Amino acid sequence: MSRIAAVVGSKAGWFVLRETPLPGPWSWFVAESFEAAMRRLERYEVVTVDAPLSLAEHHELPDDGEPGIRDRYRRPAEKIREVHDFMKANPGSAHFLYEVHPHLSFLELQGGTAGDRRDGRRPRFRDQLSYLCDIYPSEALYQALTAFRHAEASRHDILDAFAMLWSAKRIATSRAERLPSIPVYDARGFDMAVWY
Repeated sequence: MSRIAAVVGSKAGWFVLRETPLPGPWSWFVAESFEAAMRRLERYEVVTVDAPLSLAEHHELPDDGEPGIRDRYRRPAEKIREVHDFMKANPGSAHFLYEVHPHLSFLELQGGTAGDRRDGRRPRFRDQLSYLCDIYPSEALYQALTAFRHAEASRHDILDAFAMLWSAKRIATSRAERLPSIPVYDARGFDMAVWY
């Protein structure tokens, strides 16, 4: 059975949501560094990350693509550096790390697609929670949302991770979609896709 995870940058480091085996159970923790998070995810088949994985400065996305994807570099530079340092030190990580933007995951969860919504506005917390309650037990969501102080992981970080985990499951079961639809590679041959 596949073991999947979602990793989201948080105030205290990185919030990690795991599901093993599919489906469920779920577990979560906060790691101080990306490398520390990855040490606890050894042998996971799919790990989704809310950060640009390519070494290229910009991803080539269609001009008519979802605006919210263009600002996915809001992650602090030090967070992105952590991810890239890990990937440089672990070349094989490209086989299990996938860039996933939670905004795309939520769009797909509500029945839209990447090109359907152009205002880039973030859905309200209660709407996001409602979408997730359709696919996860409400008890699991509540436990995760109450397990950490805001200074460790915000409620948005936690909901983002659940949405990304849903995309991770789609990747693991070969049902995920990607932007751009045709592979574009950076200088080291890494596929610069954003998955959802």
